[in-house]
Amino acid sequence: MNCFSAKNLDNVRRKSIQQFWRDHLLVGIHKRVDHFDDAFFAVLHPEGNEACVKAVSNYRNCLVHDCETFRVWTLEMFVECLRQYSSAGWIDNFYSRYLDFGRLPISVPCK
Repeated sequence: MNCFSAKNLDNVRRKSIQQFWRDHLLVGIHKRVDHFDDAFFAVLHPEGNEACVKAVSNYRNCLVHDCETFRVWTLEMFVECLRQYSSAGWIDNFYSRYLDFGRLPISVPCK
């Protein structure tokens, strides 16, 4: 795959990003064994999820600058893109379930 930085390779074993590394390797082996022309590992996360943003940043630090097999999109970007090309009902259902935070009840702190 030639995308892992030798100087930061030990960092991929950290718990916060180890699963990214394993999934990324899985994509690479499938590309090779199954003779795919192209393949990439994508992470989808809500834009406000700071833990995911941090984990993605830490993982990117373990990759070479021009790694073409790692992509990151927010769920909001993903849904927006899907809506540009499809009006399928499941897209609205997906948005409602995972991104419509206005449906959550507002809690009032106890006094």
